[in-house]
Order: sequence, then C-alpha cells, then structure tokens
Amino acid sequence: MSTAYKVLLCSGNKVGAIQNIALLKTTYQSSYYDDILPNSSVLAVDGSRKADKGSYCILTGAQTYTWWEVDLRRSYYIHKLAIYFRTDYRDRKPDVTVYSSLSVNQSNAGHWCGNTTANSPDITHLTCDDTARYITLYRNSIMDFCEVEIYVCDPGTFGDDCNQFCHCLDGPCNYTTGECTGGCKQNWTGNTCSVCDATHYGQFCGGDCSTRHCKNASSTCDKTTGRCDNGCTAGWVPPDCNTRCSQDRYGQECRSMCKDRYCHGVSNNCNHVTGECVNGCDRGYHTIDCTSKCQNSYGFNCNMSCDARRCLGSKECDVFFGNCTSGCQAGLELPDCILGM
Repeated sequence: MSTAYKVLLCSGNKVGAIQNIALLKTTYQSSYYDDILPNSSVLAVDGSRKADKGSYCILTGAQTYTWWEVDLRRSYYIHKLAIYFRTDYRDRKPDVTVYSSLSVNQSNAGHWCGNTTANSPDITHLTCDDTARYITLYRNSIMDFCEVEIYVCDPGTFGDDCNQFCHCLDGPCNYTTGECTGGCKQNWTGNTCSVCDATHYGQFCGGDCSTRHCKNASSTCDKTTGRCDNGCTAGWVPPDCNTRCSQDRYGQECRSMCKDRYCHGVSNNCNHVTGECVNGCDRGYHTIDCTSKCQNSYGFNCNMSCDARRCLGSKECDVFFGNCTSGCQAGLELPDCILGM
C-alpha cells in the first residue's frame, strides 16, 4: 500500500496536491468493544474510505469517556482534517470533539479543532490551523468512525486548498500564508515567491523580457504574457514576440507567404524575417524577397534598364524580357534591341 495518499485539486489552470499525513501512522484508542480485535484502531488510517459497514471502522468500548489518537511522528502545520463516519449507523456521530497537540494527549484538552453534531455530514471537515504531532478524537461515550485524514500541502504549495504555488529558495513555504523565509528561487519575487521579478514573465517565470523582439525596445513586460506594447519586429509572433513565424510565412506580423515570392531557381529556404531569395529574383522581379515587379527595368533582379534599349516605335518595356514590340533600330536584335546582330 502506498505510504502517501494525495488529493489533486484544480483551480483554473493550477493544480495543487493535498497530502494525507495520517495514512498508516501509529494509532491508539482508549478501549475496544466486545469481540473487536485489539489494535483495530489502525482501521481509521488504513487508506480505506469504506463506511457502509462497521467492520471497516474503529469501535471503542462503552466507557464514561473514550478517545482515539494518531501519532504523526513529527510536528506539522495542520490546516484541515476529515472524519469519515459510518453510513449504516449514525447514532454515534454527534459530540465527537477533535484536539491537536505537540505531546501525547488522550483527553479533552489541547488545541480545539472542532466538534460534530447530529447534523454533521458523513464526511466532516474540521479546521485546526495548528502545529501538532498528535490528533485526538474524544467522546463522552462509545465512539466509532471509519477513517481520519489529516491534510498538509505538498511542498511548494499553500492556501486553503493547496492550489497556490510558492517558489522558495530553501525549503517549503508556510502551508497557509505561503511566506518564504529564506528568499526566492531565481526569477521569482514577493513574500510568497509567486510573482515574476522585474525581468521575467510567464507561468514559470521562464521568459526573459530582454530577449523579446518588440518594435519598441523600451516596451513594458507583462508578467503573465510578456506582451510587447506595439507589436513585434518582422519575423516574430505576438504576444511576447519570442516565437518565429511558421515555416511558410515571414515579415511583419508574419503576413507574407513564402510561396508568393518569385525566386530564381529552387529556393526552399525562407528567412522568417526578410523572406530573402538566396539566389536572387526571377525575371521581372526585385527587392530582397522578390515580390515587387520591375519599374522601368526588366530581366533578372530588374538589372536591365528600359531606357537603354533602342526600339523602333513604342517605349513600353516588358518587365520580363524588355520586348520592343515594333522592332529594333538597325543592327540590333530583338527582343530588347540591346545586342547587335
């Protein structure tokens, strides 16, 4: 059987763990009912929540007062505990009083955690908020119940349901307040070390504000998202501008498509910032990403001037080959009338 029973609690996108520290710990009780095996006090910490039959539960003798106690073996800050009462017989549910203490108690003394009534639920939760090693259940007459669970937060969690997280440098935080007494782990700050410091952001404060690619270098750094106030420089994706454009896109806000470029030859590479064609542009196009048509020029990378041709008639210039539609001046060749015959 496991030596630690845990309950997972979800709150939004956070998950906390409550540990039952009573599981399989040493137990005692004042007496045992007739025909009940000695040492059956352990039934209340065996990890079984079955409560529909007396054989799953502890049962004390019929005395003026009775008690049951668990030794947690060391001191814990105990926030809550739960008592699982029998569901097949409820007459002994009222008037159970619970105490916590640092030393063996076995009486109606110590720190009072609460008591039960006839209207208490079959699973009764009580709040101790006390540092203790021993938990004692006391009643003025015969007593029975099926399981006692005593809860502390897993290290690194705190709060009423252990669903808040602290990031202390040395040891766990206070289970209730979350206070870290020895400082915070790297990138964290605050009394509970649960807030990113001035230069980091994100769920685990793993984002570095200085590595973002913001349009404005002095952009603020939101502690949750790292959002850049004025958007990203070319090639990067909001909100924190730390993710490149997908492989098929590039440029400002990743609006440009790699497939729309007119690169010379095969160009599988697509720079996420500029979309540069490594082998230059095909006929009729220029600029670094080869998406703009030639203006008063033609050919590969628009490297030929329309004005340099010697055409007959029309001065219009085809951006691909610089065609002279009405022929060339004497001694020159079509299509662009640059070369001689």
